[in-house]
Amino acid sequence: MELIRNGKAFFLAFKKTFTGKRKPASILISVFLLLLCILFLFYLRLILNTSAVMNGVLVDGRSVGGYTREELSQYLDEHYAGVLDGISLKFTSPHSERNVSLTELGIGVDFGAMVQKAYDLGRTGNVLERLFKILQLQIKPEQINLILDFGSEAFNNFLDDICRSVYQEVIPYNIVIMEDRVVLCTGIPGAEADREKLRNDVMKAAY
Repeated sequence: MELIRNGKAFFLAFKKTFTGKRKPASILISVFLLLLCILFLFYLRLILNTSAVMNGVLVDGRSVGGYTREELSQYLDEHYAGVLDGISLKFTSPHSERNVSLTELGIGVDFGAMVQKAYDLGRTGNVLERLFKILQLQIKPEQINLILDFGSEAFNNFLDDICRSVYQEVIPYNIVIMEDRVVLCTGIPGAEADREKLRNDVMKAAY
């Protein structure tokens, strides 16, 4: 009986000692995990609040992740300098044919739209949607294609000029009865340009 009591006392003492040693280890692990969570949250906040373009955004095959708005605008200006020089479009109608360059039409690269499109990637939606898009960009980078500006006054004036040159008023057929004969005037069917379609065709051709 004495042996059993001594053994029981030893077991209780061992259990108490072992449990006492586990407490500091569990505290250290908890503190470590807490620090990891804090660092992770800090990293997420840093990513979500960055003022630069997200990583995984490409322009003409080159990564522009980390660029500020000003840096990206400067890069685009240098990269696409003269890209439209020498490009012209041919316009043919039944009565005329014209060659007009894109620069004459006032068509140019829309740097502002390209910068905004690159900057918006990973910044739309709620937090989860943004994080998903940011992760998606790391796996599959997204290309920002060339965007042209067709809002110039010269381009709109050119469209108006084309429409005016094509327009032909409808002249209906007519029958003229004379004393000795009847004359049939066949008339002219008329013609009119579709301005919106013309604009869209020019925009497609410019790219």
